[in-house]
Amino acid sequence: YEVEPTGKPIIPTLYDLGLVRPGSQFVHCCAISDSDVSLLAESSVSVAHCPRSNTRLKCPTAPVREMLAAGVKVGLGLDSPASSGQIDMFSEMREALRVSCDRGQPLTPEEVWSMATDKGAESLSFCTLGLPKWRIEPGSAVPLIKIQTPGATSTEDLLMNASPAKVGWVH
Repeated sequence: YEVEPTGKPIIPTLYDLGLVRPGSQFVHCCAISDSDVSLLAESSVSVAHCPRSNTRLKCPTAPVREMLAAGVKVGLGLDSPASSGQIDMFSEMREALRVSCDRGQPLTPEEVWSMATDKGAESLSFCTLGLPKWRIEPGSAVPLIKIQTPGATSTEDLLMNASPAKVGWVH
């Protein structure tokens, strides 16, 4: 499939090709405009934000706060060990907090936690693919993890002190 250069930015070009549509997930979205953000939101496109990869590749910081405000479902992604190092969702969450502050549009620890968990699952359209939505309630068979961070009393404490080595399954 050959595409002729149009001189347009990537999001409008993808829109013209019919790829900006519900169920699509775009990755990174670092160098997008406010009108691109609006088009993604109107089209129900989700975004995977990969801040450690973006930092190491020296990409612009993605406008995550603006995407969230516009209603774009943003999940936290891990990209590849080639561009982001060891697979570690806690490091990814810490980097998401850091780059949002550097950009002057800080995310809260709770927003970042949600991007890594429930909003991350929503961004992958798990709820629209016919898969059951997981609920933590008495009698449910949801697989759970425990994160051992003694002394953590807030989401921020958890994000700052957790690591993959501190995670185990609840049986």
